[in-house]
Amino acid sequence: MHTRVKSLVMHVKGHILCYLLIAILIPLSIVNRSKFLNYYTFVDWKTIVALADLLLITKGLQKSKAFDYAAKKIITKASNEKNLSILLVITTALISTLLTNDIALFIMIPLTLAITKYIENKPTKILILETFAANVGSLLTPFGNPQNMFLFHQWGLSIYMFIFNMLLLETCLIVLLLLYTLIFVKQKMIIIRNNDNSTIEVNRRLLWVSLGLFALFLVSLEFSFLFYASPAILVAYIICCKKTIIECNWSLLLIFILIFVNINLLLSLSSVENTFSYLTQGNKLFLYISGISISQVISNAPAAIFLSHFSKNWLVITYAVNVAGNGTIVSSLANLITLKLSNTEKLGMKFHLYSFPFLIISSVIGYMLLLI
Repeated sequence: MHTRVKSLVMHVKGHILCYLLIAILIPLSIVNRSKFLNYYTFVDWKTIVALADLLLITKGLQKSKAFDYAAKKIITKASNEKNLSILLVITTALISTLLTNDIALFIMIPLTLAITKYIENKPTKILILETFAANVGSLLTPFGNPQNMFLFHQWGLSIYMFIFNMLLLETCLIVLLLLYTLIFVKQKMIIIRNNDNSTIEVNRRLLWVSLGLFALFLVSLEFSFLFYASPAILVAYIICCKKTIIECNWSLLLIFILIFVNINLLLSLSSVENTFSYLTQGNKLFLYISGISISQVISNAPAAIFLSHFSKNWLVITYAVNVAGNGTIVSSLANLITLKLSNTEKLGMKFHLYSFPFLIISSVIGYMLLLI
């Protein structure tokens, strides 16, 4: 009986965001009863399909053990905690650039926790810095995080244009992140508890299939035939590895569908429209500060959807919501993923001790770049 109760509690905790969004949806639906049949039009299905493809491809790469193999090789090169932190931070940033920040953490956080089972060093700072790295690394590409995917589709940008406009901000924040790591992580020797010499067998067939499908995904994203490529990606995994489909975290798609519906229902309220109408005035600073501030409360992906209703300045919105990710624990879903996966005591409090100074500095850097 105790086991069943514990299992139920874990299930509820794992889906708490879904339940919260549904709880918000109910009163909004009552107020907007006439819009019920139009809910499907509120959802940006291109973003949802793109996210579904990335979930599948990433799960395929995870199951191939390629990331585990590469990370273990990298970690063996680290002689002290600072070197290990830099290696893990850079790896997280690189993965989040190609995949989403959320998915990068689904790979790196469990790996980091597994590593710390064999060393005496505490992982708290590394986990926080990896979260920063996921948010920073992901801002470069339109497929790096959910808000970028939405904004990319919303304004019909090319991948080249998006990356070109985000490259300078990415470079500056990566430098800031590395300085953060050098300053706050001590050059303490890594103390090994148990030397693990086991080898990791990579499923090469699944690895190459996943890499090929990722290439297909990128091409379909650039040339707008995503809805044709997605069935091919699904069929490929049905043939190659059905467990990839079964083990995907599909609840993430439900979360974003609920976010789209809730935001659109919220925007239909005249009180909300009047309160935020000042954003339509075109003041770059107001829009930038609003994007950062709103993200701290409702997360940066919903903030991007919300702000796009009031302004056409995609670059300011993109800068604002991406810079905002390393703020409060709820400012990015990636932050919540770290908190959930790590299960480390007082991580939230320590996270904010490092995140708020990072947010302030990166916000100033972002606005200065917008003025260039």
